Amino acid sequence: MGSEFCFVKHGIDVDVDNKLTNDFELDELFTGTILFSNTTNISKFKNEKYIAFLIGNIYNISTIRYILGKIEGRSNVLSDVEVILSIREKFGNSIISIAEGDYCLFIEDKKGNIEIITESRGLNLVNLVQTDSIWITNSLKIIGKVEGEKAFDFKSEREVIQKSLRPDDFSPIRNVSRLKPGTINRLTFDSQKYPHLEIKYLTSPVDENSFDIKKCVLLDIIDSELRNSISRLSKNNETIGIPLSGGLDSSLVTALASQYFSKVKTWSIGTELSNEFEFSKIVSDHLGTDHEIKILSEDEIISGIVKSIYHNEIFDGLSSEIQSGLFNIYELAEGKVNSLITGYGSDLLFGGILEPGKSYSEPNKILSEQVYRTKWTGEFSTHGAVSYGLNVYHPFWTNNLISLCNNLDPYFKIRDNEVKNILREYADSINLLPKEIVWRKKIGIHEGSSVNKSFAKIIGTEVNNYQAKTRFSYSIYKEFLKGNLLIEEANSTKLREIIKRN
Repeated sequence: MGSEFCFVKHGIDVDVDNKLTNDFELDELFTGTILFSNTTNISKFKNEKYIAFLIGNIYNISTIRYILGKIEGRSNVLSDVEVILSIREKFGNSIISIAEGDYCLFIEDKKGNIEIITESRGLNLVNLVQTDSIWITNSLKIIGKVEGEKAFDFKSEREVIQKSLRPDDFSPIRNVSRLKPGTINRLTFDSQKYPHLEIKYLTSPVDENSFDIKKCVLLDIIDSELRNSISRLSKNNETIGIPLSGGLDSSLVTALASQYFSKVKTWSIGTELSNEFEFSKIVSDHLGTDHEIKILSEDEIISGIVKSIYHNEIFDGLSSEIQSGLFNIYELAEGKVNSLITGYGSDLLFGGILEPGKSYSEPNKILSEQVYRTKWTGEFSTHGAVSYGLNVYHPFWTNNLISLCNNLDPYFKIRDNEVKNILREYADSINLLPKEIVWRKKIGIHEGSSVNKSFAKIIGTEVNNYQAKTRFSYSIYKEFLKGNLLIEEANSTKLREIIKRN
């Protein structure tokens, strides 16, 4: 189900066994120890030259297995990691870019050289950490548990809050190097055991020139991509859960899911300030979902923010704010479904973050920057959902749709005082939703429920002061990583103490 792991290189006496054995499974490698959470999905292969681990989940592994099967007759008997290794051998590195999921590929050869291949969409953020030891992990908390406060050299608050746009390998910690998404990272060591990291992209950067495409073709592509992402989940799930706001994205996902799953459960959240229950009820009644609503208290809002910081290791105020709603829905869904699907990511692809009626010289550039931003924020990390025993999937956030929308003519995204035009036209064409939902004005999930206002009120700032929200998130993030704060202790009193200290 999950993807949490940590590798530590031999050399310095690190008390991994005593501090982590209850929560992790250990595997001794040629030059170090690799640890996996009890919930981590692992596929392992070992031969005389190297040992390889596919960590996490490749959602379209059956498609990749099918491709390999065209030239390799025994593909059906290969493990998942063997499928990836074999197809790489046949087609080269770039073929791995078709894999979708919260995975990474970890390979160590007998000489002690390490290769880490990262996924491209920000679902599994892997870090190289240099303390007295060399660590590779997608969960920095593990290192904090072992080494304590001395593990991390945090950047100043000013360095972290002053910009909202960062390179996709940005880390707020000086001795942590974030591995770029969609890359092959080869870690070698010189004669004095100093590390050297060589990085190669799986594919070349995408050309940013707009291309021509007929509307009918575009509608077919959107339909095919969304249906493929949703329908393949029905093979292992009779029931699916969906966070339903009543906006276009979540409603569209719910409508399509209703065609493939025998039962659909939906949840809507709001606050005392506002909610979207009227619209989610329209969709639920129309599609016949098993629907629940929940008014969040201020304590529940801040709890969702804090849990997103802890599990997904988010330090960015906007991202933790948006994730609060999802984490509260995880809590509502726990034990009721195995998997959730969301409409998350659609706004960044189809123009939902743009202002209707406003003139933009380069709308695709704005959207591309925000898509890129998700590669370091941790908002698409699956760790949080896994902590509730859930798989979470985002049907809009596929390699094909991201690539398609990157260069899609803005005409399809913003015109006639409206945004997400092509997606609305698609929803209208399949005739599964009421017109009032298809053409409803766009509101962000954190705005419709007023989580953004509640967050601001709780920390005593203005609703759009995201520097203050990042300051709060970063303060809590540091305490979690240093081991000074346990998630069970993160009550309002404890949080106020941390804010005062920072």
